[in-house]
Amino acid sequence: GYGNFPGGCHMVPNHCLIIVALLWGEGDFDKSMTIVNTCGYDTDCNSGNVGCLLGIRNGLAAFAGKHDWRGPVADRMVLPTADGGRCITNALTEAGHLVNAGRALAGLEPWKPKHGARFHFSLPGSVQGFKAHPMPQEAGEARIENVAGGKDRGERSLAITYTTKTNQQPIRVGTATFFQSKDSKDNGYAMKASPTLYPGQTIRARLLGDADNAQPVTARLFVRHFTTDNALAILQGPTTKITGENAVELQWKLPGVGGQPIAEVGVELLPDQAGKGVVHLDWLDWNGEPDVVFEPPADGGDMWKQAWTDATDANRKDRLPRTVVQNLGRGLVIQGTHEWRDYEVSVSMKVHMAQATGLAARVQGMMRYYALLIRPDTSSLSLVKMFNGVETELASQTCDFAIERPYTLALRCEGSTITASLDRQRLFEVVDDALSCGAVAMIAQEGHASFQAVTVRPAASTPDTK
Repeated sequence: GYGNFPGGCHMVPNHCLIIVALLWGEGDFDKSMTIVNTCGYDTDCNSGNVGCLLGIRNGLAAFAGKHDWRGPVADRMVLPTADGGRCITNALTEAGHLVNAGRALAGLEPWKPKHGARFHFSLPGSVQGFKAHPMPQEAGEARIENVAGGKDRGERSLAITYTTKTNQQPIRVGTATFFQSKDSKDNGYAMKASPTLYPGQTIRARLLGDADNAQPVTARLFVRHFTTDNALAILQGPTTKITGENAVELQWKLPGVGGQPIAEVGVELLPDQAGKGVVHLDWLDWNGEPDVVFEPPADGGDMWKQAWTDATDANRKDRLPRTVVQNLGRGLVIQGTHEWRDYEVSVSMKVHMAQATGLAARVQGMMRYYALLIRPDTSSLSLVKMFNGVETELASQTCDFAIERPYTLALRCEGSTITASLDRQRLFEVVDDALSCGAVAMIAQEGHASFQAVTVRPAASTPDTK
């Protein structure tokens, strides 16, 4: 027991219980879960390890017992790291990353089903986090299922099967782009994540009807975003009619949502009449750069604060200006994803007392980014590249910075050209192709700085500062 070992949850008794469950469970997932959980101790970690090993041993068949182990989880995963845009994910997406890492090492082209769509449902049983929204019992029901391909659907698709008892009853299926407020509370395992979808990006999806559908169905994309008191509000895109087996492609450039994080994306179906039907979601994707201002939303709520991945010693995030403090080394407050490529990020900030502070672009975690840094102790401004933990100065010049005076910093990334500006005057333009994409961040290094709203715009829509 734990009483014989130091610490809270020692690995020796935990490892013992994992072995007990594997031996006495005899390869049966249901039986092994019963054993490892009723043994007590560190049940979440122990059952997770047993489940992982049985999945490796038996494949998907491991989960095909009397209990539905996969359905409630719906492939959803969270990966809390400094690369917050990778946190909200799913089992098929991560399987793809692992496969493509191996293919890259072997010199092979990456695996990109359906032209690289984010949600492609290409492996048996995969639903990639999608769930059907509950419907009132008197209105009908809907369910989703990964099915083998048919006419123009590729190898597999997500079948949305519905029965409606009233006219124009909406059927919605969606997947998370950010966590819910109840999931983000700090109970000793604080979640660090950024949303995966932002205003300004274009959502696309391909849907197909079914030959047995008796009536046409109207389809549209939707998102849900946070609002007052952290409730979720729905925003819907333009509609398209699906008749019979016809295929349609939906496209929607996401408008602004008042600074609130987007929590879910999905498809809404509106049957013309009550009855039964099936619509296949072949794929769903989004691309493009964000067009967004990160500031406190006018309608309240506090999930906008959680959207920043905080890797600093202190970060007062309840209002602007945002105070960022790092005692030793360099701290970053990050938001965004790897999909962001050609954009301009800008912020108005004040230096208080710090070795360095500034703004970063194309951030890929703590060890890869471009940064424009104010260095008060050397009276200089530097454009640097951090690549795999090694910092290289790309350009610098002498500047006399005044403590407590506001400065506007901007970094414009377009292709391999990185342009840095101070108070809307271009200072540096360098060419570097080490980092082609990534998030944005506020930086404090051994000191204290404060930041106003951070603005991110597509490079194509922002004038090049002269």
